[in-house]
Amino acid sequence: MEHGITEKLRGITSSKYEAIIVAAKKARLINLERLAKEEQLGPDAPSTKHLPKVTTEALKKLASGELKYKYIEETLADEGFFPQ
Repeated sequence: MEHGITEKLRGITSSKYEAIIVAAKKARLINLERLAKEEQLGPDAPSTKHLPKVTTEALKKLASGELKYKYIEETLADEGFFPQ
């Protein structure tokens, strides 16, 4: 993996742990897309050996700004589901 990616991630996320979580979730989606495409094409599917690793691809997308994310606030405590 490129060393410049880690420098770029510092300005995009608030911490390296946040970057890893966001990239890991994107990597799972990339992997699912690849598996679905492979399943759809069947035995004629091209080999995925020469594709970049899904984690590297996700980190590059995050570092380039192509991957956007936001937090969804939990409202359970605000709606009275928990006794006070």
